[in-house]
Amino acid sequence: KLHSRTVHQLDVVTCVCTTALAGTRVLPTTRPASAPVHTTVVTGSADCTVAVWSMDTGATASSALDFFSLPWSTSKKKKVLQLERMLHAHDDAVLCVAADADLDVVLSGSRDATVALHTLSKGKYVRSLQHPAPITAIALAPSGVFAALSGATSMLYVYSLNGQLVGKARTVLEEVRCVVMSRDGSFCVTAGTASSLVVRSTLSPMLPIVHYFQMGGHEVDVCSAAFTLDDHFIAVGLSNGAIRFLPFRPYSW
Repeated sequence: KLHSRTVHQLDVVTCVCTTALAGTRVLPTTRPASAPVHTTVVTGSADCTVAVWSMDTGATASSALDFFSLPWSTSKKKKVLQLERMLHAHDDAVLCVAADADLDVVLSGSRDATVALHTLSKGKYVRSLQHPAPITAIALAPSGVFAALSGATSMLYVYSLNGQLVGKARTVLEEVRCVVMSRDGSFCVTAGTASSLVVRSTLSPMLPIVHYFQMGGHEVDVCSAAFTLDDHFIAVGLSNGAIRFLPFRPYSW
């Protein structure tokens, strides 16, 4: 059931991410029944803009089912998706976004080969980082380190939020489709059409490979990946429709 529809970006919405303050990112079993759910949604568009939205369900998470179904619930509780601000820092389509409410940052990667940084709370422009080719994926760690992937050149860049280059490396996969980072920012994982995940250490400027996960069979591509909140597993979406959970134990490799 569609509760509301709001249009502010003038072209295809190419990417979306969500974030919330640490105090509201708790499991349903530990959240007080009276606690409202407040989320910030960030969308990137082919019209070169980034939009920051606030979503307040106006409801409470009284159960695990309620918590996970709030934005799409069929109940008559009030749902609000309100545009907070538009961010303008790109000259071509925005291809990827990442945000963190605790770090007060929004990152956006574009076909114009830049990564733009804004503050999340005020939308203040901070800086842009120029690259040789379009930025197709971004991953942000809560520790304040982020990775930017340029698919056309197969280059992976890791930065601190002050714009300092931590390291860079050429990816070894045929086509990298996603990049994720561990919460402490010490490890970066890339995945794609080579039926494997590559784990790199960000503690060295060369971003050395420390582990491979093989999915088995070259006919299976990795389409998406995400760390669990505790960093103990990586959830992997495969081209054959399967989802696998891989144990992440970097200090035992």
